[in-house]
Amino acid sequence: MKSTDTTRFIEQTDSLPLDSFHQLDSVVQMDSTEFVATIECDSNATISHVNKENSWRQIPVSAIVSIVIFVLGWLFTRLFKRIDECFARKRYREAVLKWIDLIMPTEYNLIDSIKKLSKAVSVSDDMMPKPFQMLNTIPDKIKDLSVESMMDSFGRGCDKKLRNRHLYNIISQFDYLTKMNREIVKEYERYNGQMLSLCKDWGGYYQRLVSAVGQSSKEIKDIFMDWMNEFNSGKTNASLSLNLAYIERIEQIPSAEEEILNLSLNMKQVIMQCIANNKGFAENFNNMANSVENSIKALKESSDYFQENL
Repeated sequence: MKSTDTTRFIEQTDSLPLDSFHQLDSVVQMDSTEFVATIECDSNATISHVNKENSWRQIPVSAIVSIVIFVLGWLFTRLFKRIDECFARKRYREAVLKWIDLIMPTEYNLIDSIKKLSKAVSVSDDMMPKPFQMLNTIPDKIKDLSVESMMDSFGRGCDKKLRNRHLYNIISQFDYLTKMNREIVKEYERYNGQMLSLCKDWGGYYQRLVSAVGQSSKEIKDIFMDWMNEFNSGKTNASLSLNLAYIERIEQIPSAEEEILNLSLNMKQVIMQCIANNKGFAENFNNMANSVENSIKALKESSDYFQENL
């Protein structure tokens, strides 16, 4: 039976074409090649993984420690820098707020001084300008403050809308006070200069009147002598009301010479200009004092806000 089966198998294989054997051989060769390639790939992957693990293990511990120390150092440096910046902003903010408290008495003294000047000028009966000593107020140093530093120190925390409003108010009031201090000085110099100029004009007209009176009538001379006696009694020769009264008496003399009348008219105009100057500058000084006072109140309000909320 076995011999018969063997004989059939041989006969069947002999009947197969030769090409079939070649195809079978190619298949067997391809399968074996792919198998070997697969094995090689798996081996390479395993070896690569092992090499990677070994490469990490081969890094010295000192190098890893150095890297860790470097990273931690960088982080701590950044942290300490942020902390220093926070403290710097706080110190700057506290210094500005303390400085605002310090300037308040000086500014109020300035306000009081300007108001006294205004009152003195408004009731003045003197041609000579009233003296005024401008106080050396601290806001002149505002130029040392930078807007960037103010924004950085005050532009954090609190309600954003209120914070920005009060911060803007502090910066703007600083700027306003600086300008107002300069304007007060300029206004007083203008007042002082105009009054001195009028005094000079008055002196020129007065000297010419003295010469003209020597050639005038007895009635004019008597009025002029009464005028001189007023000065000799201790009254100032710069008194507006006194000088105006005697000039008007001279103007009422029908026989007064034309030169004397012209000089009297010029002197009367000087007196009226002095009176107008006193009234106008007194009002200007009072308005300036009120403006500085309002600015100081606004500055104090914003300062109190930051002291309570930062």
